[in-house]
Amino acid sequence: MAIIPVFIPHAGCPHQCVFCNQKTISGQQTASSRDVEQQLERYLQWIKPGPFNEAAFYGGSFTGLPADLQTELFRPVDKLLAEGVIGSVRLSTRPDYIDAARLELLQAHGVKTVELGVQSLDDNVLAAAERGHQATDVYKAVSLLKQYGFELGLQLMVGMPGQSFDSVKATVEQVLRLGPSFARIYPLLVIKGTPLEHIYERGEFEPLTLEAAVEQSAY
Repeated sequence: MAIIPVFIPHAGCPHQCVFCNQKTISGQQTASSRDVEQQLERYLQWIKPGPFNEAAFYGGSFTGLPADLQTELFRPVDKLLAEGVIGSVRLSTRPDYIDAARLELLQAHGVKTVELGVQSLDDNVLAAAERGHQATDVYKAVSLLKQYGFELGLQLMVGMPGQSFDSVKATVEQVLRLGPSFARIYPLLVIKGTPLEHIYERGEFEPLTLEAAVEQSAY
């Protein structure tokens, strides 16, 4: 199985979270059908075609894009699906950009797995990160995604502003009750070009030590 990553940096995101600079992280600057084609071509030379391969849209909030742009970005991937080069698609998005119409569009283009950028289920932590959504949005999105039969992944972070280890533990307990298929755990880093960089430079934020990040991620 191969996952072919396609980065759509910050596309579909309504604003910038304090920790995020997807263009720096991904090295990709724009999101268009041609950008998708170029990224796919970069990896396809090393990949054996087969039904277990997946194309994966990362780096933005895919379902936050206008439906016609989503359809445009799917076009190169639809071709690979039709040719049997890949067997499915996965993508990441925000929990407050999930509804029936969006999920039906994803199903029409071979999406099997949806990863939600949850980060935390502590509303105070979400507010400090300027996420723009609350924990209740996550619960609603998870319920709908399960109703439509998607494989569900939840993306979590440790070391966020205002996030204690107790807050992390409480989020973990709630995530277990939600029962996702898998979770990704990201220890927060201070990335250049983010609002958090300036907060850090003013001495108003202290990242986790490596030891604390390992402990909390392991938990």
